[in-house]
Amino acid sequence: GEPALVDRLAAALAGELDRRRDLHRVADGVAAAVPDLLIVIDDAGELLGGHPEFGRLLVEICPTGGDLGVHLLLSVDESADFGSF
Repeated sequence: GEPALVDRLAAALAGELDRRRDLHRVADGVAAAVPDLLIVIDDAGELLGGHPEFGRLLVEICPTGGDLGVHLLLSVDESADFGSF
């Protein structure tokens, strides 16, 4: 079901972040030859409302993702509440 898919997505993203951190470390901060990754989440408010633990992963990506070539594009419904994000 949906919770299993969200868990798989979170595990895949966490693994990719770890892989990119390792490459970044080996390259001594020099950008490794990996393509940028653009993560697009439509209706992020609904995703985070149903799976708040996924928000922790997104918060982890925000400050360091750009250096690792990972970028976020989130869309939200105009009534979305990000108070817990």
